[in-house]
Amino acid sequence: MTMPTRSLTCAVVLATLLSACGRNSDAAAPTTRLPASPSYELVTEVRPESVSDFFKLSRSRYDGCVLLAETKKLPVQPFMTLPEDFVVTRTTYVSDGKSFFEQVQTFYLDDSGLTPEQGCATAIGSDRSASAVHKGMQKSLNAPVPGQTVEPPADAMVAAPDPAKLASYTLSKTIHGVQVKCAESGPADPIGSERCIVDPSKGVIARADGEPVLVNVRHNAATGLHNTLLITQPVKLNVGQHIDPAIFERAVK
Repeated sequence: MTMPTRSLTCAVVLATLLSACGRNSDAAAPTTRLPASPSYELVTEVRPESVSDFFKLSRSRYDGCVLLAETKKLPVQPFMTLPEDFVVTRTTYVSDGKSFFEQVQTFYLDDSGLTPEQGCATAIGSDRSASAVHKGMQKSLNAPVPGQTVEPPADAMVAAPDPAKLASYTLSKTIHGVQVKCAESGPADPIGSERCIVDPSKGVIARADGEPVLVNVRHNAATGLHNTLLITQPVKLNVGQHIDPAIFERAVK
């Protein structure tokens, strides 16, 4: 059975990103103490290096639908217009230094109308999920779905960043106005030819598990599904501002 394009896309993207997030450095820990974790709001986006290549498989499936519609003498809609600034995923991280919020928006081909009877309709679809670690608990902030079981909160605390995981990030750069520290790697690296974190000199921008957030990555794994590189880059960073504590508790729709 062939998996839907949406499922294949999400699986590949999430596998690539989870590989990046789980990367550990084997370098020795620096002896200096880290500054306290700041309050921050960070947004990163993952984009394909080539939008047309990213949707090449989708276009092939559309063309097949059109051929079938022609045999049934059914009218079809044109293939969707591909946005030049298409985003695969957009991730928002928010922390006040004690609590942590993460929201992931995923965009994909909505193929629910890709049948001759529905005119081989194509469109960009999206999913959204969010979670938070707050007051010693980790919980989903997704809006309730009728008939779906809601997972209870689990015990969790925001972990302090590990200095050992920052040692390999030594190359200073500025990307989209954000000062970063980068670690060079070869083309065989499973994450990418370059990976960067926000410059930790004034505090580490980290996830709830203490892992520094990767804000710039050229992912090496051009997949057979899309045959194009995925590039993670920062698009927004605010550090030190007041964070409304309600963001760690309210549901995201």
